[in-house]
Amino acid sequence: MSRRVMPEPTAPALCLPASHVVDAQAPRLPSNDGILTAQEHGNTQLLPAAAARRRSSAGEVAPQAHRIFRAQQHNHQFEFWPREALVDVLIQHNIELRHEAELTHEHLVHICNCFWSDKPVPPLPQPWLSEIQDVAEAAALTIQQRWIAHVTIRHQRQMLARQKSDRALREEGILSPPGAADARALHAVDASPPTFQAAHRELEQVWYPPDMKLAQEYADWNDPRVGGPGGAHFSFCKTTTGRYCVLGGCGEQLDLWDEGQVSELSSFGSSMSNFFKFEKWCAWTSLCLFFIYTPLLMLNMFGSGEPQQETGNFVDLVVTTLGSLFRTLERRQGTVVLPLCDQLTRSFPDAVNCTLSEARVAMLYTHVDLAACIFLFIAFSWLKTFQKKEEQYLDRYTITASDFTVRVTNLPPKVTETDLNVHFARALNLPVIQTAFGYDNAEEIEKHKLRGQLVKVRRRLVSRCRYINEQLSGSESSMSTSTSNNGSFLSKVQRWLWRREFRKLTRQNELLLKQLAALDAKLEQTHQETRPLCAFVTFLSQEAYFEALRAYKFSWIHYLCMPPELRLAGHRLRVTSAPEPSLILWENLQFSWFAQFMRKVLTTVMVGSLISVSIVLAFVARFYQDKNSQLQQQQEIDGREGSVDASHAQGVAMTWTAVASLSTIGMNYLIELGFQRMTKYEKPHSLDRQQLETTIQLLSLKFINMAIVLLLINVKEIQNLVNVQMIETGNFVEEWYYTSGMSLLLILLINVISPLLPSFYLYFLKWRVQRKVARGQDVGLMTQDAANEILMGPEFAVSVRYSAILVTFCVCFVYAATMPILLLIGALSFYVGYWADKFLFLRFYRIPPCYGRELSRGVANTIQIALLLHVLVSIWSFSQDNLFETPPDTNSPLGRTIQASTRWMHASTAKHLQKTHIQPLVVLFLVLATAILARQVINAVVSTVSALLRILTYRAHIAHPQYNHDEEQPKSGRDCSSCACLGKADGLESVNCIQVTYPRAIERGLIKGLHTYNILANPRYKNAFGIGDRFARAHCHVESMRGHLASPFDDEERDDASEEGEEEGRSRYLMEYQSGVKAASRGLLLVNPSPNAPPPPSSED
Repeated sequence: MSRRVMPEPTAPALCLPASHVVDAQAPRLPSNDGILTAQEHGNTQLLPAAAARRRSSAGEVAPQAHRIFRAQQHNHQFEFWPREALVDVLIQHNIELRHEAELTHEHLVHICNCFWSDKPVPPLPQPWLSEIQDVAEAAALTIQQRWIAHVTIRHQRQMLARQKSDRALREEGILSPPGAADARALHAVDASPPTFQAAHRELEQVWYPPDMKLAQEYADWNDPRVGGPGGAHFSFCKTTTGRYCVLGGCGEQLDLWDEGQVSELSSFGSSMSNFFKFEKWCAWTSLCLFFIYTPLLMLNMFGSGEPQQETGNFVDLVVTTLGSLFRTLERRQGTVVLPLCDQLTRSFPDAVNCTLSEARVAMLYTHVDLAACIFLFIAFSWLKTFQKKEEQYLDRYTITASDFTVRVTNLPPKVTETDLNVHFARALNLPVIQTAFGYDNAEEIEKHKLRGQLVKVRRRLVSRCRYINEQLSGSESSMSTSTSNNGSFLSKVQRWLWRREFRKLTRQNELLLKQLAALDAKLEQTHQETRPLCAFVTFLSQEAYFEALRAYKFSWIHYLCMPPELRLAGHRLRVTSAPEPSLILWENLQFSWFAQFMRKVLTTVMVGSLISVSIVLAFVARFYQDKNSQLQQQQEIDGREGSVDASHAQGVAMTWTAVASLSTIGMNYLIELGFQRMTKYEKPHSLDRQQLETTIQLLSLKFINMAIVLLLINVKEIQNLVNVQMIETGNFVEEWYYTSGMSLLLILLINVISPLLPSFYLYFLKWRVQRKVARGQDVGLMTQDAANEILMGPEFAVSVRYSAILVTFCVCFVYAATMPILLLIGALSFYVGYWADKFLFLRFYRIPPCYGRELSRGVANTIQIALLLHVLVSIWSFSQDNLFETPPDTNSPLGRTIQASTRWMHASTAKHLQKTHIQPLVVLFLVLATAILARQVINAVVSTVSALLRILTYRAHIAHPQYNHDEEQPKSGRDCSSCACLGKADGLESVNCIQVTYPRAIERGLIKGLHTYNILANPRYKNAFGIGDRFARAHCHVESMRGHLASPFDDEERDDASEEGEEEGRSRYLMEYQSGVKAASRGLLLVNPSPNAPPPPSSED
């Protein structure tokens, strides 16, 4: 421990030399009574400042040689002193030593030589007695402990202050830095329609430019940061996203980059951590599959035993496909040469046979494809297993509002929040913290959204008018002092343009005022009775949450015979787990599943009609490709190969092939835009469900556009429908690889970077704005909201990226047996996409919502569909007549079974399926299809049997746990020390390991995301409605906005009045709650509290 003694006012001061200060990391002493003189040869001398000034004034400056001699005279004496003696003598003379533990013996000797250069050397200090040393060490230890306690208390106070600030920001919705609301208030306008005179005066007020520094802070607070908003940036290279692996054994050996299993992005939800892990899984799986298919790639390229003739065109890649094997088998009369076998033949001419027969080649292709399918099935099982582990781990150690909340449906028509609270308190003795209803008020919510949008437009318009007024007043003053005719003319033109724009904006403002007045009149006259569709009931603890789920976990028979004490006004309640509050789309709750299905079909058909453009362009490209083939064949017959006409025809064919490929990529982008615009029309109930449905729809349409259209143009029926005839009709024939196969290769090569270009374009625009702001240039923004939005990145379009990854993986694997090079292109696409997504997520996108587990699970399930399609394509391509001619196997039981089961099929189809090398693939397809169907059937059977067992062994479970509100945890008869003790026993999800009550979790800032189910506190709706933070905290119903349409920025008086009303409502609610519990006997006593009554306070309140 360093010793630090403050010098007395009369004590001399000491300043270490600059070089020694750096080496010892000891700052200079705070006294100004000394000066330092340093020489180039390293000797340093210190003189008292007062003495130096006296000598300088009297002309008695000591010679430098005398000082150096005195220093060297004392040097040898202090050199032999022990280190403890040097420290003691400096402390006895009140010399301050900072970082004494880091000072070496040479430093201390040098300090003593400098200090006693003009003084007699002090005597050697005697060592301390053991008693004195013990007392000194005890005193030093006491000081150290008190200092540590003081620092700890100070850190705790700072942490509590930050938590209080963060809690206030969380209550307001989107996290924003302090002062953001004040900056927005400068640009606020009256949200209620003012009179004509008031509107005119409003346009003439002072314009305040937006604070770009505050906008940048606002963007930083909404971007992903280490430890939450306001933290440091995530390191792009060092931030680990984890992997699907085991923690020991071979799993650590496979972790080449030491990433570990846990992702640093897991704080943003399991879906985001699973997204990056899934993208890396696709990259590794594609690369491993490419290595498995490498023997087939080598046979395709070098199976002929002849050197390849390269033309320098893109068509040369056809040698990597199965199409080159057609000519190899034809030229070599059904044999294939093993690549790189000639070297072994030279060494072992009699032991090695480098030629494979057609039957052996066919079985080799089949066995390699079987190995790839088995590997993918194992990888898919690995993916599902670790996805589940990831979700369980994050759910166990992450606290959200849904951990305390249940969703209650089948409610009575006129039920209130107090009715539900009294019901759960009477029937189950469970304390309820808050209750939020979802009503059939979609029309009213949409009107309020429209009104909020009009208010934002008018706010920008008014700010622009104020800016023009300021410019006009400034130009008038400049014209009065200007003497240049040219400058006055230009200023007149500019003033004329400004006045013209001002008149135009004034008319738009009047039109907006009329629209707002008409909309406000409609909202004020809205007296429609809203029916509660569902309720989100938040309990005090997670144990109460599980008790409610267990009490209402009925079979369908027991649901019909629900006990009267569990019913609410005669209605049988359904209690299920609630989604995250930030994921609920409140305006869509009134739409049934059938209405959602019909809307989904309509949007899919409308957006899918864009594929017709790709089909037309594919037919045109195929027409010119066939024309080029005809011309080449004719020139080969005439002996005019390589003529100008042939080159021109080949160039036209390649041009149209590129156009068709680019049109396919363009159609994919248009499909994405179409679904992003029309996804709101489908009316899903939650954001994660919306993202999953959008992902599946985009995957289906993109897969059809990229992979199926190339097969449809070769179907005879479609060719006859469009009256177009092709040279080669049929898929996976030799000509198909030169036309459709090359188009598919080109599409996937372009698709490596094409899905990322729109995001990087938006990032470039944001970067340009940030660069202009850093240089102090004007970016043309009128309001603070506009500045906040332009510097804050968009939301991460997880559905678009998931669909792009899935369609690339599915297309590459489905055609992997025919074109193995696609797997390498896919691995490259996933590698580039992973780093691009990681960069954009950490540097561009804002914090995403905490999506549920449904999204990642639904995405992973599409892999098994790709596996089935791959087997079908392999059977289709390997069974071509001109490729592998293997006789049917009628001797084995498998061959006889397949022959008997294909008698009902067409003769050609049955012939293809009965080939010897096709039979293993047919069996594999049947096994996979049976396994997938059996899994669904087994799940249905298990659920049915468990329901029957619950019917036979049912016993009414009505929990009555005793809660002590003076303690944090509820008292019950079971030991909940284990994080999985609740829930697993009854088949429910495991409870969170962090045992804390809901109010305590809010106070400590443990809840991730929104902590309330109040629709007005949801940032998505709060910004759409144009309401303020204080209004959102004081109200919880959409109907509350009917009489409060004045301004989204409430003043202090209104805030104080709302707080007083909140306290009055809380007291009334408590009285009604207690009287309702006491007055309720057998039936339900419906109590009608105030519409804006808050939930009952917790014990901390």
